[in-house]
Amino acid sequence: MENPAIDPIRIYGPLITRALRNWGKHTLILALDTSVLFEKFCLIRVAVLFRGRAGPLVSRVIEPSSAQVSTAHLLSVLARVKGLLDFLRIREVRVLADRGFCDTDLMAWLRFCDWHYRIRIKSNLILASPDGHRLCKVGEVKLDPREVRCFHNVTLTGQHFGPVHVALGRPSDGPEQWQVVSDEPTSINTFDEYGERFQIEEGFLDDKSGLFGLEDSKLRDALCLERLTLVLAIATLLLVSVVGWNYARHH
Repeated sequence: MENPAIDPIRIYGPLITRALRNWGKHTLILALDTSVLFEKFCLIRVAVLFRGRAGPLVSRVIEPSSAQVSTAHLLSVLARVKGLLDFLRIREVRVLADRGFCDTDLMAWLRFCDWHYRIRIKSNLILASPDGHRLCKVGEVKLDPREVRCFHNVTLTGQHFGPVHVALGRPSDGPEQWQVVSDEPTSINTFDEYGERFQIEEGFLDDKSGLFGLEDSKLRDALCLERLTLVLAIATLLLVSVVGWNYARHH
């Protein structure tokens, strides 16, 4: 793990591109998320969602100066992802992310890549019409249980980023509402599309305290931890590939 000659990107890149080489024109669903390690490090990951599993595509471990991971760190990881997908000529991509990634700079970058996205947004964001007329804050929209409301061709924040599409939903009698922004017109199906994101959280659980026991590691160096996540990523890729091959064989 301390060997500087072990470069996770150079090792894992050829493996994951080989696994995805026959993806074809199907939409590739990606989840972007982070996980805290030992209350000191942050694991940034973009994973491919496939048959209920989250296969790591690009992972990076950093030691951030604050609790918030900067957009620059996120974009550096996404740039690696774009390089891999451009090499594979995979054009149809949809990125899913939680409200911690509700950032117009990130959305602008995804738009530049011509990638689609479904991102959960915060209640204090301002919705406005394309001409700049303020409509409301997201949290000001009060829904009845099981009600869904969609806003199409609106802008976000005081910067009027857009046009985007927003879906708001209240799934039960509880107070929590679901709020998702999309680059494509929204509907009740938007929540199902966003809900696929939770697969990456299951993947983090497998890494940290479930299948692999990453939290039992005594490593406390970002580069060493990144090499360890390389080992876990290869193991996950192998397991997902075997399951996928067996599924295809019997169907």
